[in-house]
Amino acid sequence: MSPALFPADRLLSLTLLAFEGLNTAASKDRCLACIEEPFFSPLWPLLLALYRSVHRAREAALSRSMELYRNAPPTAIGIPTKLLPKDPEAKGTYPYCAAAQELGLLVLESCPQKKLECIVRTLRVICVCAEDYCPTSEATPQAGPQPIAAAAIGTEIAAGTATQPLGLRSERPGPQSQLPCPSHSGADDLLPILSFVVLRSGLPQLVSECAALEEFIHEG
Repeated sequence: MSPALFPADRLLSLTLLAFEGLNTAASKDRCLACIEEPFFSPLWPLLLALYRSVHRAREAALSRSMELYRNAPPTAIGIPTKLLPKDPEAKGTYPYCAAAQELGLLVLESCPQKKLECIVRTLRVICVCAEDYCPTSEATPQAGPQPIAAAAIGTEIAAGTATQPLGLRSERPGPQSQLPCPSHSGADDLLPILSFVVLRSGLPQLVSECAALEEFIHEG
């Protein structure tokens, strides 16, 4: 855990000690969000500016990929046709548009917990879209990726800067730490979709956002 989180962690521990009824996973997340918001709101723009200066080259690589693949079909990113709509022009939007819009909301938040929740919602929207595009009568949810690690690797794949096998690191435990993949696919299918969503978001700063989240997200 980053030393910057020690005060917030102490406040959370004292809150849970004083109110035993809050000692559940969902209540902890809510308490943490309430504690983090006043703590990180004035700090996050400065932290992000620092991380963006460090990761300038990776952001530039992602920005070039966004421009290069701006009009590329999803199959060019590696998304299997079974996870694409049968008639992509029917709704007048590109596949997984709802997920890209959800991911775009991440930059509007200023506390790590709420940014994590935005990533979780994005991954869930991807799963819902995939199930809608390829429904199956044998729904057997599989273990999905860790939210922050998945988002970070998704940005690396999209930018063409992934330098290691796509093994997803574990992160903070809790009910949101793993998500279901579409019942007819696994994490290997989900990552190209996430990369496509990152590319369509038009937000190269996601590289730095994910790097900062990996450092400052609360563990425990």
